[in-house]
Amino acid sequence: MISRDNFQGVETAKKQIIKYVSEHGSARWTDFEKLGIPKATISRALRSLLREGILAKEERGVYVLKISSYKALIQSEYAPRICDLIECDDVESLANDLMKIVSDRIIYIDEAHNYFINEYLKSVETFSQIRLDPIIKEVFKVFYEDKGVFTIVMLELSKVFEGLLVMEKCDDIVLGLKEDVVNKLKESIAVVKKIYTEIFGLKEEIINVLKDVREVLRKHGYKGIIKLKILAFPLELNINDVVISSLSFFTHYLGSYAESVVFLYKISLRYQEEGCRPLSSKEKEELLRLISGQKP
Repeated sequence: MISRDNFQGVETAKKQIIKYVSEHGSARWTDFEKLGIPKATISRALRSLLREGILAKEERGVYVLKISSYKALIQSEYAPRICDLIECDDVESLANDLMKIVSDRIIYIDEAHNYFINEYLKSVETFSQIRLDPIIKEVFKVFYEDKGVFTIVMLELSKVFEGLLVMEKCDDIVLGLKEDVVNKLKESIAVVKKIYTEIFGLKEEIINVLKDVREVLRKHGYKGIIKLKILAFPLELNINDVVISSLSFFTHYLGSYAESVVFLYKISLRYQEEGCRPLSSKEKEELLRLISGQKP
């Protein structure tokens, strides 16, 4: 059994090396030095990558990828970090399960993460004209640039998207509602679906991948909680609460519409679990309050 601790220390160097070899097809020791990695760290990282079967050393000291790029991605980036966040017992077993069940579809998550960081996140402050506090910016950076955190947040958001699909196709959900309320509800569902699609890249391919990742993580002890450090402070976070808090944060800037987003987030999780049904009396009251613009 391999603990999480064995995967710490040289992980950044390993990622840099894998990225370089993936992009160039092969590399030599001198190429890794040019990346600014200390010699001792290069040595430890290469030994680890050779031992794990990710790299192979050919004649004249040339290093090449021994396994496919998606396996390297899972073994070097996703499995170690996710295991650290959920405190799994065996990172090697987690990596093997991800490779077996998710395999090359991990690329969908990686592409969604790259889009979120490079296309969406960089334009958020400009687009919304929000001047974020430096501490909040740092928190966002920790969350959004961390592929492990991003993946786990996406697991919860994918459940929301699944719930929205159930609500969208559910005839019973409109029972007892007036036509104007029904139209407003349908419009809100469509708008929120579009938000999740445009911001997080949620679509059918990635939804199916996230379902499988969710089952793999449950097998390895994930219960909706992660542990990480932000600004050197250790935190235990409920991911569902994190997402709701993040949505609520923007209420100040988006007004009552943000409340509707939070409302749909909460009830879509129920529909994802329970399936098609009429809105409960409490859900109807909350929906009518939001439509009328009344304060809670």
